[in-house]
Amino acid sequence: MVLKLPPGAKVGRFDGEPVVFVRSTGVWLRDGAWTPDVTGEVFHEGAVMSVEAFNKRWPSLPPLPESMFQLSGKRSETAE
Repeated sequence: MVLKLPPGAKVGRFDGEPVVFVRSTGVWLRDGAWTPDVTGEVFHEGAVMSVEAFNKRWPSLPPLPESMFQLSGKRSETAE
């Protein structure tokens, strides 16, 4: 499944796990669930990747919760 991203989002990795960055916040896939970066460590220490490299490394990810970035009712971009 291709990950749907909120507008302006970037993708990357932190500690070997996938990360989505939006504005000054990051969420990462930890133990199978998207987890907000409450300490700021993911945002400051995570590495940005191209969408192509991200999708190649993690071809099947669970969707981001709509409430996490308010995806519902807004135009989303697809990570492809």
